[in-house]
Amino acid sequence: MQTQTVILAAILACCLLAANSLGMPTQPDENGNPLSADKRPKYMETRDLSYFKELLLVALDELIDDGIINTSVLNKPESKEPEVPTKRGERLGLCFRRNQSGAFHARPCWKESGRR
Repeated sequence: MQTQTVILAAILACCLLAANSLGMPTQPDENGNPLSADKRPKYMETRDLSYFKELLLVALDELIDDGIINTSVLNKPESKEPEVPTKRGERLGLCFRRNQSGAFHARPCWKESGRR
């Protein structure tokens, strides 16, 4: 019992140290923002999406030039709807059959496409 308490206390202490080492301020500034715009790291700025897209495209171009990424992986295949193999003029439906005890049991079966 005592070893479990010691282990739980050690885990709690590690969690508190990890939370403290994140470097995030505990009190927001006078405007209510946890980090003001001038103190925010610029390399992590993703609110300007056009800049972020350009950064990603440049990084992908460099990876392609270095031979790390194969260009055939990046090509988007043409989207075609998969053809469903069905019998001509029929569709998959449910057929109800009685089992030995007299209860109905639903099974998939082929039905004609028109309603009757």
